Amino acid sequence: MRRTSDFDAEVSQRLRRSLKFRQAYILAYIEDEGLSVEDALRQTIGDIGINEFSEMSGVPKQLLSSFRSGNRNLKPESLDTFLEPFGLKTKIIVEKLKAA
Repeated sequence: MRRTSDFDAEVSQRLRRSLKFRQAYILAYIEDEGLSVEDALRQTIGDIGINEFSEMSGVPKQLLSSFRSGNRNLKPESLDTFLEPFGLKTKIIVEKLKAA
C-alpha cells in the first residue's frame, strides 16, 4: 500500500510509541482545529500510516482505506474500536432544549 502525501515517518513513530502523544494529537485536531471525530481519525490514521494503524487497532487495512477515503462512515461501536488505540471512547449526552 502506498503512503499518503501527509505521512511523516517521525510523527508516525511518535504516535505509535506514546499513548499520551496519540491522545493529545487527535484531541488537538478535534478541539483546536474543530474537526469532527471521524475527520480527526481520518487525518490521524493517515499520519500514523494505514498499515501501522491496522496493526495497532486490529482493523483490516481495506476497512481503514475505505474509511479514510470517505467512502465509509462508522457506527458508534466501530468508532469506539477506532478510538481504542488512543485510550478514548465515545459518549452520547442528551440534554433538554432551552425554552425560547
